[in-house]
Amino acid sequence: MVLHTGDSMVGFYAGLEKALGPHFEALGAKYVQDAVTNAAIASFDKGDHFTKMLASRDPDLVLITLGANDVFLPAPQRLAKNVASIAKKTAGRRCFWIGPPTWKKDTGIVDVIRENCAPCIFYDSSALKLERRADGIHPDDKGGETWAIAFWDFYRAQPAAPT
Repeated sequence: MVLHTGDSMVGFYAGLEKALGPHFEALGAKYVQDAVTNAAIASFDKGDHFTKMLASRDPDLVLITLGANDVFLPAPQRLAKNVASIAKKTAGRRCFWIGPPTWKKDTGIVDVIRENCAPCIFYDSSALKLERRADGIHPDDKGGETWAIAFWDFYRAQPAAPT
């Protein structure tokens, strides 16, 4: 079972998760999306929602799409411990942290995630050119498709990914 959790960039049955889910389902995996409105790294870490989802769903694979609400923080390095804590909660499960598809230059959160998300494997979405909804932030369905394909290619190239 694949648990895809994080902030609104997960998609709410649109965008990324709408396009990514069918890739996993085609391999016979159950894909569950769990987007949390306004989730930020610190609140996601300190809350119990993620821990409860891991316990109740017991996924084999965890996809974390989190960090979009932190892209403009003036001191993102303060979140390094939160990133590490979130990643540690996935212990014993294969995990990928899908970094935010930034729409403007971030203040460093992408690097903070990259450097602190082990044992999760980091996927950098920041350079992707995505079509977005009217808010200019969230990918629309076409942007989600572009993002899903880029991540899927990365995922499939990793050791131990299903064939």
